Amino acid sequence: MSKKDYIDAINEIKADENLKKSVLIKIENKNEQGIGEIVAKGPNIMKEYYEMPEETINALKDGWFHTGDLGYVDDEDFIY
Repeated sequence: MSKKDYIDAINEIKADENLKKSVLIKIENKNEQGIGEIVAKGPNIMKEYYEMPEETINALKDGWFHTGDLGYVDDEDFIY
């Protein structure tokens, strides 16, 4: 992805409010307390790390972006 393609993609996301509302988030590999890795998927999630293919392979799996952050979802669907 060229720098121009990257900038065009960002501008497209900023222009389309519907994209901002279509992100899926879940918690994977939960422990006994329900804490696990936060992963996200949607049309406004990055396609790749700019000029870093190995990092992209590690972070994007089956269209899900693995953030590396730990969190949990409470009974009201808030993420912590």
